[in-house]
Order: sequence, then C-alpha cells, then structure tokens
Amino acid sequence: MKLLYLVLILSAIFHSSLSYTMVMRHCAQNEEFKNCGSACESTCENPYPRICSAQCILSICQCVRGYARRSDGRCVPISQCEGNQINGYRQYIK
Repeated sequence: MKLLYLVLILSAIFHSSLSYTMVMRHCAQNEEFKNCGSACESTCENPYPRICSAQCILSICQCVRGYARRSDGRCVPISQCEGNQINGYRQYIK
C-alpha cells in the first residue's frame, strides 16, 4: 500500500513538472527555451556581462546569442540597442 502511494505521488510530481516545462517552451521571437539558463542574460543596458554567478535559472526563455533584452522585455540584436553615444559611436566594452 505504501508503495502504491509512493508511485502515485511520484507520478503526480512528474506530470505537473512535465506540463509546466511544456508551457514554458513557447518562447517569444528571438528567444530560446533553456532548461538551465544564465542568471546574467544580455540586456541593452549590459550587453556583455563580465561577472556572473554560476546560478542556474530553471526552465526559462532567454535571448538567443547576439541579442539582448530591451527594457520592454523584447530581444533585439545588440546592434539595435541604444548605447552610450560618444562622437556618434556606440561605446560597449566586450
């Protein structure tokens, strides 16, 4: 009887985590689903983060390589981010 309860509980946990992951796989344009995403996603404010923790963000949509998240939440090519302008040139440090 205990084994039956254990199997039912594990089945419920597996089913709920599976359905949650399936919902999260639908990402917006220029995003990709990651089971273990970075805690330091590129943003237009910080397109090339240098220092980042090794923290894993589970089941998340993040911008694809070469794109950064704007303040409105959309992923755009890094070249389209509004950077600090000095003499007409964008100043990003890689």
